[in-house]
Amino acid sequence: MQDGHMPVERPPYEPRTEMIAEPPPPRPAPIAPPPEPVVAQAPQPVAAPEPPPPPVVPTILADAPPEKPKRGWWRR
Repeated sequence: MQDGHMPVERPPYEPRTEMIAEPPPPRPAPIAPPPEPVVAQAPQPVAAPEPPPPPVVPTILADAPPEKPKRGWWRR
């Protein structure tokens, strides 16, 4: 008795046919396109940075109630 267990009778190992099949042949290496020729470019002038946009000032309309009215909106 090994490790306190009774021996178990098992059939002999028979590999399945899927496991016996040969692996597919390796894929051929892809053919790389020829390298592009390197062409130097003339230096480009540096563009001036754009000025920042003006700040947005919210406008309040006192004629109509706001979407979510708060206390005293009609006293404005």
